[in-house]
Amino acid sequence: LITAPAARELGARHLTLVSPYLAYMRQDIAFHPGEAVSQRHIGQALAQWFDAVITIDPHLHRVATMDEVVPGRRGVALSAATLIGQWVAQQVDRPLLLGPDAEAEQWVRVAAQAQGLDYGVCHKVRRGDHDVSVALPGVSVEGRAVVLIDDVASTGRTLVSAAQAALTQGAASVDVAV
Repeated sequence: LITAPAARELGARHLTLVSPYLAYMRQDIAFHPGEAVSQRHIGQALAQWFDAVITIDPHLHRVATMDEVVPGRRGVALSAATLIGQWVAQQVDRPLLLGPDAEAEQWVRVAAQAQGLDYGVCHKVRRGDHDVSVALPGVSVEGRAVVLIDDVASTGRTLVSAAQAALTQGAASVDVAV
């Protein structure tokens, strides 16, 4: 935020921000009255400083593209999902990929389909910031090597709940790719 205007002062005509993890993308709506929508505010600020923004697997659930996040500028969202699926397929025998909640479906589906792997998406119930439960999808985890895939782990509660559910239902192992 200091370098961008300084670069403009020194004559830069085009600035592209490459941010492997773009913070503040998760708050894409006001969940409670008075909350700031950080995705919108950060996106508008970045659009003032940069001509383009490139990031990996941003938290886009209520907007379709990064172009919407950085209005009037070029926003590019790359994905690591295919590479994660490829790596898991090379490391784990017959893995079952699981998304711990509906929001992870976009990554787990791509990771699985690219390698022909089995996958499913758990159902999450959030009763509060510290009270989360996860129900496994209608796929058998018994004896399977389960790999949970998600875009970010803040507290880890959803991933822990999904891992506990898989182990309780007989998963041979549970690994996490975030």
